[in-house]
Amino acid sequence: MKQLIFKTMLLALVSLHSLSISALVNIPAFVVTKTTDDGSTGTLRKEMQNVITAGSGIVDIQTSGTITLGSPLPVITAPITILCSNIAGITISGNNSHVIFEVLIPTGTVHFKDLNIMNGNRIGGGGGINAITSNNGKISFENCTITNCSTTGSEAYGGAIQSTADVDLLNCTLTGNSAVDGGGAIEMLDNSGAAILNINHCTIVNNSTLSEVLAGGVDAYLSKITISNSIVANNNNGNGSNKRDISVDDSNANTNESSFNLYSTAPFIGTNDFVNAATLQLGLATLNNNGGKVKTMAINNLLSLAFNTGNGAQALDARGTIRDGNPDKGAYEVIAPTATTLAATDVTTTTATLNGVYDVKDFDTHSAQFQYGSLTGVYTQTVNATVNPLDLSCTFALASQAPSSKVYYRLAATVAGALFYGAEQTFTLNTLTSLSETNNDIEIQFYPESKNVTVKGEFEYIELYDISGKLLKYSKLNTISLTNKGVVILKVYSKDGVKTKKLIL
Repeated sequence: MKQLIFKTMLLALVSLHSLSISALVNIPAFVVTKTTDDGSTGTLRKEMQNVITAGSGIVDIQTSGTITLGSPLPVITAPITILCSNIAGITISGNNSHVIFEVLIPTGTVHFKDLNIMNGNRIGGGGGINAITSNNGKISFENCTITNCSTTGSEAYGGAIQSTADVDLLNCTLTGNSAVDGGGAIEMLDNSGAAILNINHCTIVNNSTLSEVLAGGVDAYLSKITISNSIVANNNNGNGSNKRDISVDDSNANTNESSFNLYSTAPFIGTNDFVNAATLQLGLATLNNNGGKVKTMAINNLLSLAFNTGNGAQALDARGTIRDGNPDKGAYEVIAPTATTLAATDVTTTTATLNGVYDVKDFDTHSAQFQYGSLTGVYTQTVNATVNPLDLSCTFALASQAPSSKVYYRLAATVAGALFYGAEQTFTLNTLTSLSETNNDIEIQFYPESKNVTVKGEFEYIELYDISGKLLKYSKLNTISLTNKGVVILKVYSKDGVKTKKLIL
């Protein structure tokens, strides 16, 4: 049956070769300023017709909101670009009654960028986009989301996309699409086997088909699949077979290429692919406005197998967010939380305050600890930090340390189940001085009856030790009360030195 469909498509394509398409230079963009669909100047319908008539050019959608189609748009018969430059983005809806874009070109590329495409429907294949072209043609999608598109009737393949042309997808999300006969998201229907489906950094999940032998995600009839850095998972077919996500025809002799992908099921496995990923392992939120021009499925669990497991140098995600050095799989890049270890303060001979701060970015659940030890990179102790809820600054009062010893420490922030570490900091505790009065500008007055000590003069802090050198009290007040018995050592620290006094209580 697929061969019959292809012959019908080919007849239409041959007739297209007889058309004379002008090769115009420096064509200005045809600007869409309205969301209405009455065919007047400034509507998508009118400006598409203008650029198709011109033979090439750009349809620039500069308005925002939703364009709901009342009838099919003009068939695209020229290599054109349709994009949205409005920062708020645009949604094009087929109103569950019409295919969104029909492409019929002999050569060249039709390019779609920064579009939300939804609710397309076509009797036959290609509910969102249906493309018929020769081996010299291509349709390309960049930063596009295609959702809730469907096919009905017989030979109804490709809920979101059906194509005999090469197809390139970059930073695209395809979800909630359905087909009767296979390829709930994408159907490659090239009888020659020469067409190539290139998928990079895409999220293709929760699509379906009624077919029991083809995939609810991607089905390639003879065409070649090259896929990387993508999530193709949790798609369904009619019997829940191992062809739920991707299927290839039994006579497809192409060597498909796959790397750094996340699948629930897959007919082929490539370098650094992860197969059998469960729903929780994906860590994906539902489709939503997460910034940028198109809706995306955010990674909301940093234990997700998609987090930091991608590869390559693709600079931006579907929202225009910069990908980091460890890119995520799929169309959405997590802005990773950060932890910063700050310098210690209030350092004495046996105490200090550890400091740090962290940033949770878009996540809600978090906590923080300090890790420390006496050797660089070796943290033998972990303590809970006191976190300021307003700015997530962290402190911990470290006590009972050995005078003159070094402490190495770092902040460890747990955000959405994942750990983020600040760089290591170090400090040296003060040296315990001998019993001598080295600062004559400080006066220490002791009142045995009340066991109070008053310090006169400019000083920074006071320490009280027992005879073994154990710290008993630390204070920045000029009067302190003593409750111990026996011999104690009082030390007063100032910028000019340390004054020490032995007291008998």
